[in-house]
Amino acid sequence: MFEEFPNLKFIHSMLGGAFYAFVNILLPNVSQTGEVIERFKTDSDKFRKYLKNNLFFDITHAAPWGKEQLECAIKVFGADHVLFGSSYPVRREWLIKGVDFVNSLDINEKDKALVLGGNAQRLFQID
Repeated sequence: MFEEFPNLKFIHSMLGGAFYAFVNILLPNVSQTGEVIERFKTDSDKFRKYLKNNLFFDITHAAPWGKEQLECAIKVFGADHVLFGSSYPVRREWLIKGVDFVNSLDINEKDKALVLGGNAQRLFQID
């Protein structure tokens, strides 16, 4: 689909069900030693390109993910691929304190700005 529609963007809610925790297992990098061991027959480079160009993730209900998990997801995906999201507020404080929670993460201010609105502005072409 991305071959036919290279500019198509998907935003997967709830961090893709913690996809950040599995992406390096599912799409292994080429061994630095030249060793060829394939767990899965896959074109990792092609799928990593899709991940970089076409797939984005929101952090619906930021607080329940936990600080370490969100920091890990942002490190794996890149801050430019993570968007703040609220979804349905199962608990009132998750919605109300979400921005404060993102601001408490150990990531730089530029990355916080991307997550809290910059990425949405870019993807939705909001001026």
